[in-house]
Amino acid sequence: MENNQNKKGVYILLSIFIAAAIWFFVDEYGNNGGPYLQEKTVEDIPIEYRYENILLDRDLMVLEEGTTATIDLTLEGGRRLLSRLDRSDIQVTVDLSAIAAPGVQNLSYKITFSNNRFNNLTRKSNTPGFATVNISELNKKTVDVRCELVGNVANGYSAGALQLEQTTVDIRGLDSDIEEISYAKVTLDIGKDAMETVSRQLTCQFYDRNDRLVDIKNIHPSIESVLATLPIYVTKDLTLDVTILESVGLRADNLNISIEPAVITVTGDALALRDVESITLGELDLLNVPKTGISTHSFSVSIPQEWQNVNNITRATITVSFKDMVFSKIPVKKITYINQPAGKEITLLNPELEITVYGKSADVASIAPERLSVTADLRNFSSASGTYTVPVSAEITSGKDVGISGEYEVKIDIQDLEPTEPESDPSVELPAE
Repeated sequence: MENNQNKKGVYILLSIFIAAAIWFFVDEYGNNGGPYLQEKTVEDIPIEYRYENILLDRDLMVLEEGTTATIDLTLEGGRRLLSRLDRSDIQVTVDLSAIAAPGVQNLSYKITFSNNRFNNLTRKSNTPGFATVNISELNKKTVDVRCELVGNVANGYSAGALQLEQTTVDIRGLDSDIEEISYAKVTLDIGKDAMETVSRQLTCQFYDRNDRLVDIKNIHPSIESVLATLPIYVTKDLTLDVTILESVGLRADNLNISIEPAVITVTGDALALRDVESITLGELDLLNVPKTGISTHSFSVSIPQEWQNVNNITRATITVSFKDMVFSKIPVKKITYINQPAGKEITLLNPELEITVYGKSADVASIAPERLSVTADLRNFSSASGTYTVPVSAEITSGKDVGISGEYEVKIDIQDLEPTEPESDPSVELPAE
């Protein structure tokens, strides 16, 4: 008996639980009608009109007057689900991409929810299923872009002509709206004591004939911003310079050198000239400079095209001479040759050769004859016989900074070696006669 009573209590509790679960589910998600469903009207939901840019490409626009801005939406669903629904959870959109002509048109709208759970709600049939859109043709007008400068240029610097990427802008809209627009304006603030070019992308604002700012809510400009650039220039004296190409015995520290003019004046972009102190005329190879006396060399003055040569100086003259330059003839008796042809006898016909060296007097004085070597290369005489003049190379082995002047050659005699007679072997018996 007690067991039956316990089972009966369990069944009652289970029934209550199942009923509560069913009630909760229907109250939360129910959408099949019945006493558990409720209605809720959400008012003033804004409509988002998409692809207005496509209309602009077709010279069309949406007019506020006569166009549905918001809708009231009546939804049906479970009480708990409806209680959680807010205007911000609903998005209403209208696609304008198919519109090709002006006029009042009724377009269907699309409703989406921020959370998929609200998809279980049902829209009541008495809710309007379309939005009214008033489409008008666009008129166009071109106005000038002006730029107002704010700030100042530092002392010693100057501003060039203001540069605007675009000097006009097209505006489109209704005649009544664009008629009052007189010009567009941007403002370039170069700051205090500007010392370099200022370039900024600036937002356009629109003004009427009385220089009053105009609200362009219903106007569509072809551009929203303009790149404005104010070049800042500086005038600067730059020294003229030359790159010295040195060689053995010919060093830059042994030169007397002057450049006329020594300085030119240029005007150019302040930032580009900030770290520039000199202009290099070119290269002066000391091998091409006479070692005695004074020589002059003319160079063109070349500056970047965007700079201005204030002095109009187009050429400069470089005057050079060596401070300490001596020559000495050194007799060399040590003459060798390499690549001797096989089977040839080589006779050197020059007992000695005088080699002229140059450099600073102390270096030249320290060169002894045994510090010079002269070498003839005979690789091209492998089949020759007779007397020939052969160029030679001279080299100083002292390690001193001394150069060799001129080209040298020696005379040699090349003869075939006579073949040697083979020695007879006394152990070999000759045949009897």
